Amino acid sequence: MPLGVNRIYEPDSEKWNRPHVEMIGPAAWQTRVNAAVMARTLKPLLFALTLLGRACNSRNPETLQRMSFALADKPSVLTRPIKNTLLENVQLPHCKAEWVSAPEAVGPDAPTILYLHGGAFITCGLGSHRRMISHISRAACARVLSVDYRMLPISPIADAIADGLDAYRMLLASGTSANSIVIAGDSAGGFLATMTALSIKEAGLPLPAAQVLLSGLTDCDMRTKLPPMRPFPDAMFPSATLKFINDVFVTKNGTEAVLQCPVHCDLSGLGPFLQQVGSREALRHDAAELARRLNEDGVSNWLQVWDRAPHVFQVGADFNPDARRAITDIGEFVRSVVATATAGSTQAEAG
Repeated sequence: MPLGVNRIYEPDSEKWNRPHVEMIGPAAWQTRVNAAVMARTLKPLLFALTLLGRACNSRNPETLQRMSFALADKPSVLTRPIKNTLLENVQLPHCKAEWVSAPEAVGPDAPTILYLHGGAFITCGLGSHRRMISHISRAACARVLSVDYRMLPISPIADAIADGLDAYRMLLASGTSANSIVIAGDSAGGFLATMTALSIKEAGLPLPAAQVLLSGLTDCDMRTKLPPMRPFPDAMFPSATLKFINDVFVTKNGTEAVLQCPVHCDLSGLGPFLQQVGSREALRHDAAELARRLNEDGVSNWLQVWDRAPHVFQVGADFNPDARRAITDIGEFVRSVVATATAGSTQAEAG
């Protein structure tokens, strides 16, 4: 899919009337440094853990399938959101959730974001994403319901999607209009966000206003994902790690069928999509493929490819201007699509 013209970032709320693909850059020095540091620290660590996991899996495959990696989120339990953000615990039928609300997210017409965190379906949680979500809440003037969904390998991915659907049903039951809801997620959470929206459609419920994917996973086929990584290796993920997660956890060593992925689904009828992805990350292919499928199914979508940005670079909003600009765009998009959906609903009722 051809990219748009490279440009210096300029805030422009009117752009949400013009679906398109664009390359945003050049990258800020903070983005370049962040990618370089990750390539020299986190990437080797992930590769070493992958080798360890392979050895463990070859000796006793059942050991990894019985382990819970959710504990990795425990050190982040004390992560604080940005100043003056309100937090509130929520209990869903099968998991916990958390309201994250910036002071700007007030009033009956404030948007609501249902957020599904990333973490390769096996790790991270409320704490790891709390700070970034609070930035998004402020930018979008939206309250955000962050879902601590059930994870692999203890629970199948279908349970995580069901948790997202339960959260959406809870929002509707509380009186929140579907026209004011945006479903968002990063990495594996982007997969869950899209599949949750499709589950909502299948259940015959009112559809959310839009979806936002940050470095979203949309295709689990390693045959198409790995070749694009060769010219520009991902700054965070070794290709061996992606394949290991897919082979060992997602398909459980080949004993379960390959997942039905968003790029293979009927996406027609869904609200607009905003995707943000780095120009050299492994999931750029996923973003481009989803954009192509959305176009085929007649769904409005925007794809932003950020120059040299690493995976889910928005988490660095405290120190990276590119991350702050990306979150500003998310906020503009959320406010725009919710306003449009609400206005359309009001006109339909009046008619």
